[in-house]
Amino acid sequence: MRGNKCVFIFFQQDGSSQYHLGASYIVAYLKKNGINASQFICSNQLSVSELTDRILDLRPVFAGFTCFDANYFLVKKITSAIKQKTPTVLTLAGGPTATFSDMNIMQDTKALDFCVRGEGELTVLELLSQGARKNLSKIKGITYRLNNKIIRNPGRPLIKNLDAIPSPYLSGVLDPADVLRVNSEIPLLTSRGCIFNCSYCNFAAMSRHTIRYHSTRRIIREFQLISSKIHDYHHRKIAIQDDIFTFNKTRVSRICDKISAHKLKLRFSFLTRPDFIDEGILKELHAAGFEHIKFGLESASVDVLFNIKKIKGQALEKTGIFTAEKNFIGKVKKITYSAKKLGFHVNISVIFGLPGDTYEKAIKTINFLRELNPTTYVHNFLNIFSGTQIAKEHLQWGIRIPPFKFKQVVSDPVLNPVNYAYNVYKIPRLNNDLESLNFFNATGQVFLRNMTGIYGGTENRKRNIDVVVAAKKFPVQWMENNLALGSSFIFGKNVEILLSGRRTGHLSLLVNTASFLHPRYSCLSVAGLENRVLDSFKRSLNFKHLADYSSVDSGCIYKIADNQDMLALKNQLVLFKKGKNKNIIILDSCRWHRKCPLSNLSRLVLGESGKVCTCFSGTVVGRTAQGVEVLSSRISALMQKIQAERGCKYCPANNVCSKCISLDKITAKEYCRARKSLGTEEYVESLFFTNQLILTKGNVW
Repeated sequence: MRGNKCVFIFFQQDGSSQYHLGASYIVAYLKKNGINASQFICSNQLSVSELTDRILDLRPVFAGFTCFDANYFLVKKITSAIKQKTPTVLTLAGGPTATFSDMNIMQDTKALDFCVRGEGELTVLELLSQGARKNLSKIKGITYRLNNKIIRNPGRPLIKNLDAIPSPYLSGVLDPADVLRVNSEIPLLTSRGCIFNCSYCNFAAMSRHTIRYHSTRRIIREFQLISSKIHDYHHRKIAIQDDIFTFNKTRVSRICDKISAHKLKLRFSFLTRPDFIDEGILKELHAAGFEHIKFGLESASVDVLFNIKKIKGQALEKTGIFTAEKNFIGKVKKITYSAKKLGFHVNISVIFGLPGDTYEKAIKTINFLRELNPTTYVHNFLNIFSGTQIAKEHLQWGIRIPPFKFKQVVSDPVLNPVNYAYNVYKIPRLNNDLESLNFFNATGQVFLRNMTGIYGGTENRKRNIDVVVAAKKFPVQWMENNLALGSSFIFGKNVEILLSGRRTGHLSLLVNTASFLHPRYSCLSVAGLENRVLDSFKRSLNFKHLADYSSVDSGCIYKIADNQDMLALKNQLVLFKKGKNKNIIILDSCRWHRKCPLSNLSRLVLGESGKVCTCFSGTVVGRTAQGVEVLSSRISALMQKIQAERGCKYCPANNVCSKCISLDKITAKEYCRARKSLGTEEYVESLFFTNQLILTKGNVW
């Protein structure tokens, strides 16, 4: 196999690796200059060791990582693993985190040899062409190690003529059909940069607050190629990733005219700002195939917009009038209504926790979104990135962050890297929140699977396991060796309540993907579940539906602990069918479902002293000193033994029974009688559907 001079890797947080447009431009430029390079694409769920072996199979001289704050933990893990297995491979990181936090990540990750700051095409070419550690001081835009010191060379000027960089599509580096097999859309740039100075954004700082354009001729050639490669119109989805696609309206009109002239039938999404678009341009875009418009509101409070410098050219002194900010909010309203009327999918992003933001102002933003009713919106919390103004001024706004958040350790899983001036997690999410809509389809299923035990996985899920961590100390090494990076975890301050069976106690739960590898703990807080209470079915069910949007009280998680609870479970089916008491989650409801998570080793509970349990009320099946294969074998033997003792083979409920091996306070006789007569299968299926409605249509997760 021919080796690669450089293999580029862009990790998602679940450990999968996708095409990255920035890396694709670098690969195309290297190819133009006679250097063989490629991108590592992997959609499988693999462990750290397996991912490392796959990358090394490509025989790279350099391994290059696209590095954001969100995936830095994986960059650190994989670079370290690469160096352990093949020390001669040189590692480099590019992207925003490598540009603005280069000194920090070089100090934190000893396995990282280079950071490439800013645009990477020319810098990476010089670095790879040199091939040895000589004359590194002459390469602009790199940070590197020399004699146990970290050296930061001067920055490199921006590329003036963007068309000098080959198109990844026209050069054959990217095949649109291959991209669609990994990504949901085909990413494409028609320009680079942004002229604005928003204090929370480091992308504009990457381009030094300038915009440069590709020629219309090249853009149309790329559109034509994509059209010729993708035969199904419905799959011809192009995501224009310019920061402000409609900044130059004359240019946009010219592109639309060319699309029509060449009779290109394509579907587009694009990013822009509402103050750089009007109804006329919207009509031209819609006629040319643009369907999805995205822009940022950030806040509906004019003083917050002023604080973050959302409007360019605003007065330096605060006058209290905020004319520009009021006009901006007016444009958001006007463009949203116009775009929706034309048939656009309108997506608006907001950020909570910004400088000067308060709970009352956040509610004002939520109410403004409710009035606008965009197709979807993005419910963001402020992230503080190096290279931004907020990173320098956060303390004066009552926002506290650790000195270097990457260095947080895995001893406190509920530690949040950002402490805001108010509790941003109390802000209710609307029905059209994009993350909540996706939550059930992705991470939300993790919570439901772990809490209710309802599984629909395939039988071959042996390494991608949902794990409940009840121990104070994470068995990190065991997890890395046995679990895929896509395994999911639920843990929290009061997770012991779930194991103890105590009837009451407020739960503070967090869900994340690959969180055991994530020293930042940017865990997804399950909003609305913080105040749930673990309780029994014995008391009457009296749920609050969130009419008051300031409330996060969302009822109880119910534990079925004895025969009396089983009877109450059956009675609730009547209320459910009448449309009452829908806000229900049952702990370990897999006991009443046909699919036991142990049958395909889909869930484990890790307790103290290395104990591995079947579930919250579960039987100890082993310890973390044992591998997954050993645990799987022990569980299988235990299930076979219990089924033989109960006579499951001859039971009329055999096909719908999960044959639970961890019955808690219910006897096997009571359990079997209930499975034969109480209709619990129908009820739990109904609860699963109810939870889906809550996640996608309610105001809590």
